[in-house]
Amino acid sequence: MTHDGIATDGRQLLLAYYGDDFTGSTDVMEVMELAGIPTELYLDLPTPTDIARDPTLRAIGVAGASRTWSVEQMDRELPRVFAGLTGLGARTVHYKVCSTFDSSPSVGSIGRALEIARSSVTSAGVPMVIGSPDLGRYCLFGELYARAAGRVHRLDRHPTLPDHPITPMREADLLRHLRHQTDLPTTSIDVLALDGPWDALEARYQAALRDAAVILFDVLRAEHLPRIGRLMWAAPGGPSPCLVGSSGIESALIAHWREQGWLRGPGPHAVANEAAFQLVLSGSCSEATRTQLDHAAAAGYTLIRLPSDGGVQAVAQVADDALAVLERGRSAAVFTALGPTECVDPTVSAQVGERLADVAAAVLTRVRPPRFVVTGGDTSGRVATRLGIDALRFVASIAPGAPLCRARARDQRIDGLEIALKGGQVGGPAYLEQVRRGRP
Repeated sequence: MTHDGIATDGRQLLLAYYGDDFTGSTDVMEVMELAGIPTELYLDLPTPTDIARDPTLRAIGVAGASRTWSVEQMDRELPRVFAGLTGLGARTVHYKVCSTFDSSPSVGSIGRALEIARSSVTSAGVPMVIGSPDLGRYCLFGELYARAAGRVHRLDRHPTLPDHPITPMREADLLRHLRHQTDLPTTSIDVLALDGPWDALEARYQAALRDAAVILFDVLRAEHLPRIGRLMWAAPGGPSPCLVGSSGIESALIAHWREQGWLRGPGPHAVANEAAFQLVLSGSCSEATRTQLDHAAAAGYTLIRLPSDGGVQAVAQVADDALAVLERGRSAAVFTALGPTECVDPTVSAQVGERLADVAAAVLTRVRPPRFVVTGGDTSGRVATRLGIDALRFVASIAPGAPLCRARARDQRIDGLEIALKGGQVGGPAYLEQVRRGRP
């Protein structure tokens, strides 16, 4: 960082973010680290003492779970979250949401999160960026599109998202979807404005900040990102104090910083070695994850089903079965579903995540696999919490949005553990083997 545009005052953070699910939180860390911005991801709000352990840090994140919270739980927890993040003195605070905007009026309400953010952080208009071309997410005239199985689908015609068991996405128009969750006035800046003259774009953005509480940006091409980043970072009075969106927020900011010459080249980061074997814990029922499990089985992994209605005895048996495989130096994948047709009832999905976490804990009492992979945002959070992980650092890119990380924990069996946390839709068929090999 070589310019006052993003120079820090002492140890001032450029950005502090809260991820509404665990895997999305590692996505932001990856984007920042690949740009050469040291970032650490915590499982709870860090203190200034926590951050002071590494004086190189320029961004921090908190891996949360608000994507599955009720509005009442948001009202209890998010004010504390926003107060904690703003108290760290970062130049901007980002409420990170899933790039498929999963939410509803009663579960994971992005509208309610926006209301709390505006009362806790800022009373100004809040920029919102959901599109992220690197992840295959595109926002065009306010409608969201997502790549799946090699094709780009409008969100309401996506092969799996309209049937998500907890937050089905059956509306592609993001502001219309948001109007079911909040009465805040909204507006958008479309692709035509982004492609137009800069002076006109800047004037439109300033008018939007005066007239609306939420400003949604289209994102179709990577060329749009530096313009969006410039608007969010270089507004009169300095960076927007609060941002909402996917990791497209960081991509836009970084694109602007690069265009200004404030960042020079990618950041150095560790290269992962190949692991002899690994343990996979899969709580996702997406088609993408099913394909990855099929590929792993063909590569010699032993697949072990954890019954969704199993209790303590089932967990113990599955842990023993996995240990028998791992102790032979082979990879094991414990799963709860193979594809969307085997999704469990949402009322028991949390219990399934807890059981997978119990399997992980039981395995680690006897064997420390060289590498862990966890699939599913909710499951990832539960496993990381159960293992007592305090924080994560980026190690290597495997697939966009699902990097390999290294855990920091007080328990020496967990400290230094290499772990990849994958959202259901993320990664190609060979993802699990790519993690084991340590390269994309």
